[in-house]
Amino acid sequence: MISGTRAAGVKLLAFLLLASGAEVGAQAGITVSEPSYRVLEKGALELVPPPGHHFNTQAPNRVRLDGKDLVLRVEEPRITARLSKTAGNVEATTFICDAAKSYCARKVLRFNLTPSKTGGGKATSGKPEPAEPPSQTR
Repeated sequence: MISGTRAAGVKLLAFLLLASGAEVGAQAGITVSEPSYRVLEKGALELVPPPGHHFNTQAPNRVRLDGKDLVLRVEEPRITARLSKTAGNVEATTFICDAAKSYCARKVLRFNLTPSKTGGGKATSGKPEPAEPPSQTR
C-alpha cells in the first residue's frame, strides 16, 4: 500500500507531466481523434471531445484567434471560446483523456474560421502536433 504522502507525490508528478504538454497517450502508442468544433450563433466556438473521451479541465487548454488568446469556459463535456470576430485563423490546444482516465493526449487543431463555417464539423487541417519538451529554466 502506498503512503498518503507518496500517493500525493505520484498524483502531483502525473499532473505536472500533463500540464507540461507530455502526451501520455501518444507515448503508449494510443491514437486519439481530434475534437470536433462548431460556431454557435451567439458568437462562440464550441469544441467537443471525441466519443468516450473528455477534456482535462485542469490542463492548460487554450484557443487563439489570429494569435490572440480567447476567453475560455471549460465545462464538461465541452470547451467554449468567446469569439472576438467571425473570421481568422484558429489554433486550439486541448488535452483529451479517455473516459477511464488511463491516458491523456495533447491535441492541437488549426483551421481557418470563415463567416460561412457556422455548421461546424471536424477540422480538416487539425492534425495533432508533437508535444514540446518541458522548458528548461536556468
